[in-house]
Amino acid sequence: GDLLLAMAGAFDLEKLQKIIKDVAPPEAEGVGKKIEETIGVPANDLWQAFTGDFSIAINGIEGESMIPVELFIGLGVDNDAIQEALMGTVENMATVNQEGDFFVINIQGIEIYSGIVNGIWVITNANGYKDKVKDGGLKASLPDTKFQEFAGGSMGMFLNLDLNSYPSMITQQLSQNPEQNEWLEYLTESFSYLGISGGNYLSTATLKTNKPNENSLYTIMKMTEMMD
Repeated sequence: GDLLLAMAGAFDLEKLQKIIKDVAPPEAEGVGKKIEETIGVPANDLWQAFTGDFSIAINGIEGESMIPVELFIGLGVDNDAIQEALMGTVENMATVNQEGDFFVINIQGIEIYSGIVNGIWVITNANGYKDKVKDGGLKASLPDTKFQEFAGGSMGMFLNLDLNSYPSMITQQLSQNPEQNEWLEYLTESFSYLGISGGNYLSTATLKTNKPNENSLYTIMKMTEMMD
């Protein structure tokens, strides 16, 4: 399906943890204990298990699926222990079966795959993902998409603004409100995508319009007026 949203980046988790401790309000004390009670893993073990690398991708899909999108979450991990511990917690809420290197979670007939591939913990609802990985049959990845143009820094994002490429189930839901539908139609005919690339010293944002003969600032201002 069409790529709707992609984000990827890398965090220095030690610095991030320090920042959170410095700015956290007093009432946040004890959150770590609540996390441990909920998922069965100490908060400090969670911090140490992850590398700070992450990626998220959402693809639109058509068909009879109850969920009109494929969601991919990738988290850099140092070992398999964190996944195994969390799957033990998930088993209390849903059916979990281990098949080879993957765990298959069944939630009311919807299968979610969880597995560690080359140091990346992948969680996805993409149909048949487990078998495709095993057989080497994945046809495309984020580097093969428009997102690649914004992946040069420590953080990158791509947002598809062409609603014609979105699943009909989503567009029908969004267009139920007449005023909102007018704004969405203008958005679709005016903009193609938003891309952001961030680094330690420089960040850039690209908003691609579909109207090369119209002043880009005017196009943006007109959309803003429609939102008021």
